[in-house]
Amino acid sequence: MSVSDEVSLRTLPADREWMREAEDSANDLGTTGITGCGPCSGDEKVRNIGGGPGASVVFPDVRVDEGGERTLYIDYTVNGTRTFQVSVNGGPPAEATVTDIGNNTPRTTSLPITLQPGTNTITIGNAAGSAPDLDRLSLGPRGGTP
Repeated sequence: MSVSDEVSLRTLPADREWMREAEDSANDLGTTGITGCGPCSGDEKVRNIGGGPGASVVFPDVRVDEGGERTLYIDYTVNGTRTFQVSVNGGPPAEATVTDIGNNTPRTTSLPITLQPGTNTITIGNAAGSAPDLDRLSLGPRGGTP
């Protein structure tokens, strides 16, 4: 048996209780696309988010034991200023506007969200325009603040 590529294993940071790559097959990518990004977690990211009804990334099956407020960490890349719209369980979207120079430089922003106990769905998009490229999402523990 031989190994053709190294597999990098990224562990869950101590201050996070859940994490998933944007390009994970568990997500619904709609009309977005996956592209390579060496510095990104998992070496890939999702692009072409926003500007259309199907151009969002849906993270289904986000499970937490206890409901309540969490900090949602969004790892992204962007060149310029763009906005993510974040909806939890089909609720009204919250916005996270970010600015940077360099579409291959991962950054992190955060915002508070409220989850129900058990299974939740988080949707990342932008109905009004282009969103940043998305690397991954993660959650801080219950009661955390951004």
